[in-house]
Amino acid sequence: EIDANLPAVKANVKVSAGATFAPATTKVKVGDTVTWTNDGSGKVWVASDPHPSHTNYPEFDQRAAMDAGANYSFTFTKKGTWTYHNHFNSSMRGTVIVE
Repeated sequence: EIDANLPAVKANVKVSAGATFAPATTKVKVGDTVTWTNDGSGKVWVASDPHPSHTNYPEFDQRAAMDAGANYSFTFTKKGTWTYHNHFNSSMRGTVIVE
């Protein structure tokens, strides 16, 4: 049963074993939810830039490790271009454009 109070997922990003976010750039509207799925074998921690302070969009910070096979979802409430990274591997980068 679907909970009508939960936001609908508007975009999905896969975290690959090759240490990439796919797609690297995701475009959504204000109020949309993006879900990251860890398809790799290592731990991932999705967080806004800059590393390690995550201050560009402080709420956009998983604040925990995501194991292989797990998901993390975030609903974007602010317009802008939000770059992010894997806190455990800051060279692994992505962008969410919120219109």
